[in-house]
Amino acid sequence: MSTAEPTKHSLSTSIILHLLPGLATTVFFAFLAYVFRGRGIPAYFFLEVSFVAVTIPLFLLIMKLRAPTDGSATIAGLLAYRQKLPWYEYILWPLAGLTLIVLTFMTLGKIIDPIIKSSLFPWWPQWLNINDFAVNPGNYSKGWILAVWIIGIFVTTTGGPIAEELYFRGYLLPRIKGNPVTMILLGTILFALYHLFTPWMFATRVIALLPLYFIVWKRKSLALGIFAHCLLNLMGDTLSMIPLVFR
Repeated sequence: MSTAEPTKHSLSTSIILHLLPGLATTVFFAFLAYVFRGRGIPAYFFLEVSFVAVTIPLFLLIMKLRAPTDGSATIAGLLAYRQKLPWYEYILWPLAGLTLIVLTFMTLGKIIDPIIKSSLFPWWPQWLNINDFAVNPGNYSKGWILAVWIIGIFVTTTGGPIAEELYFRGYLLPRIKGNPVTMILLGTILFALYHLFTPWMFATRVIALLPLYFIVWKRKSLALGIFAHCLLNLMGDTLSMIPLVFR
């Protein structure tokens, strides 16, 4: 791997490359959810399908097409922050980052997300609500809830977080122009905006994910972000659903 400074993107390029996958994913997800609305299929299932069919392939396509421009012959060559660390740091930093993220979502998120959603997004349709199957499980068969949970283990708990870390932290973050504060802050804001399917969580995501961006940048280790992100989704999307799945 080259140790040269990654090619920097213009501000417009950074914005486009951050938001394009989120826009494409949300459009495809909304299309599926609309077409199959009222049939007892959780919206979360369509989001999982969208990640596999659109998001991850688009990450790879963008990096493949951009590789020559960004100074690499391969996708792997684009990825920065691959510094090797002492073994204990792979435990310490992901757990520290995870703790801060969870605390933010469990405190600030519980307060401001509902306020923002009710005040700015009261028009958001129920068939587009990815959490409806957890809030109103009686509206869905146990088979669909189990399917969403099993697929989520491979998509939203492992495959999705790994792909997002490689794309956003490994590829895009080191190419944002500016000093470290600008890189970390802008990267966090754009990553939060990428989640267009839950826009009311934007403020909470920015605050919660700043420590993760800082840790990855400071320790120059993409692996730390992958571990923390997978642990977060394991807790939030897999373990938390066990009582619902096996009720």
